[in-house]
Amino acid sequence: MTIIREGNTLRVSEVSELDAAHASTFQNAIDLALPSGVRQIEIDLSRTDFMDCSGVGALVALRKSLERYNTIPTIRLHNPSLPVERMFQLTRVTDMFPVCHGHDSPTTITRAE
Repeated sequence: MTIIREGNTLRVSEVSELDAAHASTFQNAIDLALPSGVRQIEIDLSRTDFMDCSGVGALVALRKSLERYNTIPTIRLHNPSLPVERMFQLTRVTDMFPVCHGHDSPTTITRAE
């Protein structure tokens, strides 16, 4: 996983798996990189091949951590792989986080009914 701070934005990339075995490491690494002044987190999920409910929980916990530093946290999820999009559909993650595809603005993933 790579974490880079650019001004008030934290960019996270190269997350291969976000599951029970990796969720706490993911969350701890980002918590350590959250100095004051970070108002936005951009997470590139294009290389994330697998995500389970623990990974979703880590995203929600990350949002709560960011709320401690800011009144209005912004976390954007970029380019989720197909398996990750399926998990988002099942857990309705897009109700909490904007999802961006390519260089597009945030969109909502259509839910499977």
